[in-house]
Amino acid sequence: MCKVRVPSSRASAVVSRGRYAINEVERVAAEASRALLPAGALTGVRSRPDIGPDGDEQVWITLILKDQVVDHIDGQTALRTIDEIQNRLRAEGNDRLVLVEFASQSEFAANGGP
Repeated sequence: MCKVRVPSSRASAVVSRGRYAINEVERVAAEASRALLPAGALTGVRSRPDIGPDGDEQVWITLILKDQVVDHIDGQTALRTIDEIQNRLRAEGNDRLVLVEFASQSEFAANGGP
């Protein structure tokens, strides 16, 4: 699994009545990813709230990709995708740290995903 940790003081999960609206985070991440990744590459998005080592709230986002396309996504595309996710979450008024990881379907399943 390729983990890319990208700190951002302005990106976060959508907060709804004091709680993470994870479905909104996943929707925003999916829209941003589909705009930049090869067509059909993204098969799913999962996210979870977390607390960082400094006690601040953060959210992990996992982009699940088809096995056969993982090796064809270069670093520039990955970074642009992360940046777009952060920008869209920021536009929604979120200010928590967002951490993005990329996983193939088989990696995700092997690590306990559905």
